[in-house]
Amino acid sequence: MKNEIQKTQNQLSKTNFAISKRDEIKKSIRTDLKIRDIESVEPIKQALRYIFALVGLRTEQIPGDIEKIVLINFIKDNLKNHSPEEIKLSFEVAVKGDFKTELNHYGHFSALYLSRVFNDYLDHRRQIVAEMQREDAAKELKDREEYNKRPEVIEKHNKNFDHGLLTDFFNQYKENGSIDFELFPVSIVFKTLKERHGFFKDLSKEEIQKITTAAEKRTDSEINHRLHKFGSKDDNEFRKVMKEQESATMKRKDFLRRNQRKIAIENLFERIIQEKKELKDFFK
Repeated sequence: MKNEIQKTQNQLSKTNFAISKRDEIKKSIRTDLKIRDIESVEPIKQALRYIFALVGLRTEQIPGDIEKIVLINFIKDNLKNHSPEEIKLSFEVAVKGDFKTELNHYGHFSALYLSRVFNDYLDHRRQIVAEMQREDAAKELKDREEYNKRPEVIEKHNKNFDHGLLTDFFNQYKENGSIDFELFPVSIVFKTLKERHGFFKDLSKEEIQKITTAAEKRTDSEINHRLHKFGSKDDNEFRKVMKEQESATMKRKDFLRRNQRKIAIENLFERIIQEKKELKDFFK
């Protein structure tokens, strides 16, 4: 074993520690092969040989057989959720200076010394784990975005929307003569009916003006109702907004645009009902 350690020391003298070990640590963290899963102690012995050489133990300072058994048992009992490779890496980055720890072994490599260095490494490791979690989250988001851009996925989502929510709105109007969009954006419903199903493209100027006139009337009624409504924080905030001319103008435009689209949708649904058809009859 002493010859193997001396050989390892010679190899280490040629190692370029300027190279970052973060990727290697990430790989060792992700590995399924932990010390608890290893039946043979040989990987632990190899890790210890490497560490002995790394921290500069002289031949006469290398732990004896009993001390090695103590070290191996300590690692098996206390570091079982880590891989032998990660234990090696923890000392590499310690020597490299990536985290603060006391590396002076004073000629005696003990379980206490090993534990002190590795515990200091765990603080450094937590930062790497947090970085891995951010990377995984970013990758998951990117994969999900790429998946949702696939033509077959877009088509499936469109069909689900048409036969689900869009049809529900139509049936709601058919039953009640009105639509409660609640918090769902009317703009999305309008855009879907226009761009995917070809509605509203042949509206005449007279029809557009008629929709706008009705929307203006409805908008004024809604704003007046909101101004005289009391009781909630939203009501108070609304009145504050409407006291400022520029904000009030923008708010009224938002109301008007929403009502224009809503009335256009209601008129469309009414026409379909009068023709004794269903909205789904127009789905492509």
